[in-house]
Amino acid sequence: MGQVPFVSIGHVRSLKHLDLSNNRIAKIEDPFFKGRIRLDTLMLRENDLAVLTPGAFLNFEYVNHTSLAGNPIRRVLSGAFVDTSIRALDLSNCLIHTLAPEAFRGLEKSLDALDLSANRLKSIPADLFDDFDHVRRLQLNDNMLSLSPNASFNGFRYVNFYVQVIAL
Repeated sequence: MGQVPFVSIGHVRSLKHLDLSNNRIAKIEDPFFKGRIRLDTLMLRENDLAVLTPGAFLNFEYVNHTSLAGNPIRRVLSGAFVDTSIRALDLSNCLIHTLAPEAFRGLEKSLDALDLSANRLKSIPADLFDDFDHVRRLQLNDNMLSLSPNASFNGFRYVNFYVQVIAL
């Protein structure tokens, strides 16, 4: 398939769940498609996504739950989620080793749950979660992290959240 078929699905206003898992999709955004899609669930599991580039979710206005699990994603660049709203984001079982300091910018007001488990993260930028007031669930288990909770999580204004980090 190669990329998300926005032209084919963009006009189906009643579409709530879109599962494009296992389709060899290497690119999410389509700069030629001018519409913005709203979904409850977007499943892009087990595709060929290697880098989340700036504007990767440009064609999505709102997605309640997005799963990119199992893709060979190595990096999440700044601006990948600009101008979109995602409530739960699953980036588990990828190959992520680098998160840009502003990797999740654009999701400050909407992100409630983030799963980064089973990746290759060794560190997390100190200001990665600045202004993320709504995150209640953060999964970082099965990475290679050595981090200071005071430095890595000081952007959260509320302490009522769940962080899963398994020590080796």
